[in-house]
Amino acid sequence: MKQTEIVAAVSSGKAQFTWIELQPGLEVMAWPVRIDGTFVAVSAHTAQACADALSGGDWVVSLTTTEIEDLIYDRAALRPEPVTLNPTKVNIASDGAIAEHSQKLLQRFGAVSEGTLVACGKSWVQTKKLAQHPGRAANYGFFSKNAPYPSEKGNFKLWQPLSFAHNFEHYDYSQMLRLVRCKAGTALPSYEGDMTTTARSIPSEPSAAADSEASVSISQGTLGERCLIWCLEEARTHEHPDAARIAWYHAIAMRKGKALGITVGNFCASAQSRALVECAFDSDTRPHEPRAGAIELQQDATRLGNWRSVAEVRARKWSPRPGDLAIYDRSTPTVAWLRHVDRVIVVSDDGLQYENIGANEGGGNWHREWSLFSNPKLLGFVVYPGVPLTASERASANVAFPETAIG
Repeated sequence: MKQTEIVAAVSSGKAQFTWIELQPGLEVMAWPVRIDGTFVAVSAHTAQACADALSGGDWVVSLTTTEIEDLIYDRAALRPEPVTLNPTKVNIASDGAIAEHSQKLLQRFGAVSEGTLVACGKSWVQTKKLAQHPGRAANYGFFSKNAPYPSEKGNFKLWQPLSFAHNFEHYDYSQMLRLVRCKAGTALPSYEGDMTTTARSIPSEPSAAADSEASVSISQGTLGERCLIWCLEEARTHEHPDAARIAWYHAIAMRKGKALGITVGNFCASAQSRALVECAFDSDTRPHEPRAGAIELQQDATRLGNWRSVAEVRARKWSPRPGDLAIYDRSTPTVAWLRHVDRVIVVSDDGLQYENIGANEGGGNWHREWSLFSNPKLLGFVVYPGVPLTASERASANVAFPETAIG
């Protein structure tokens, strides 16, 4: 089902849900929204559009907050274990995956009535922390006694802590539609305080490019893939970064354990490092530190065992994956020793070239192009962790979790 069809079904009354009181003057959907009996999967943009469509009269409908999600879990009469699907075997944003998830989850509901509060799925939430993550949406949920992560106040455990890995158009089977409504002007329960029923503004007209990038298979959740999605979105919204944006890229750059403290200069490495900082979860094994220099990215990767020479690719012994970094020699003899970095999007079927996206190219722009593995300036690749995590990566993260739980 298309996202626009979900909004139309909610607006027309075709969607199935029941409001239930959580606190005086505040109600939540007892179950996430279903259409024709199937739980729908929504993007943050769609969730907000549905909230806007349902607002009216005495009620203002909005996205929930982490405190509301915690309250739902605390007061739920039923807390089924999350249903997870393997992204290596199924496109988790497909209609088939969404239907399979819905069917399996409903089986765990048993015979409970539609007016029974049930805690399940992940939700798009409001949080003041979104101001620190421009272009990102926030998700939270997948509660389970067996999960490794604490909830926002540490009272419960969940698989999806508050995360800003996705843009407004991302959706997969786990992102369900549960909203909250309360009287206009009423404060929403929020750990951050002063949270009213005015939800964070989400663009009402997503571009065709955003729709396209949100639907591709690389949105399924490795660290490299999440960083790649971030770069694609950043290039769409800030193709030619201004001085303030460049300074924001540089702000996370480290050297010798301290912030580098620069605000100007070549930013190809800082931009890719910003992607890492924005998209990494606490459990992720990071392939490098946030750096302002591509040579430092290469040194980090070599030290951590994440460096692969281009000779291995040319010999067909190894191939980069979506989200890995490509490092190039940009040195000028007797003048300077420089590097450049961009990120791999996809490798061609014949294995001779790869599409990439990089910053600080062509006059200071984000730029996307195809490059040959035979390029004499190409030195090699910084490898990002893949799915599923290896045993050593799980050990380094010091946590065990399902392959599909985070995303």
